[in-house]
Amino acid sequence: AQARVYRCHLGNLQTAPLPPAGAPVLVYPMFMLSGTSSGRKLVEGLQQAYRHAAKQPQLYFQPVLGASPWLAEAAAREIDPQTRSDVGVLVVAHDSTLPEPPPEPALFCRRLRELLPGTEIALSYFNQAPEARDVLRNMSAAHILVLPFLLTEGVHTHRDLPTAEDAAAC
Repeated sequence: AQARVYRCHLGNLQTAPLPPAGAPVLVYPMFMLSGTSSGRKLVEGLQQAYRHAAKQPQLYFQPVLGASPWLAEAAAREIDPQTRSDVGVLVVAHDSTLPEPPPEPALFCRRLRELLPGTEIALSYFNQAPEARDVLRNMSAAHILVLPFLLTEGVHTHRDLPTAEDAAAC
């Protein structure tokens, strides 16, 4: 029920209404990939907010949004390679400060390849190897669909995505 759904963000955990602590609390991190914010900052922030309220509920963290198989299924329906067999897909994921890239973008690409056999699908990152412009140079499809693996339209979508000029240069 909508009355049992609570929303907040990392910046307002101390002041946001929190779910009652008398039952297990399911936490759905609205992040595209696992990392410091979706892991350590979110966990510590929620624990601190409940401690501040003198409560200690059981917190159950669901996988981040980027791990959902629904995303690849929805993308595959939109891409529809039967319309154009010469289309490749360049997935551009957010960079990470973790020692190795989060698993969600690669999982998404693997699922997309299973759903779109024969379609060239490549993974790249913003400001982290392999970078989008470098991967774009090595793709062989005649037309490339750039698919941002991001939750919202922020700075990366307006500033960092490869452009038609980048593609022409390749």
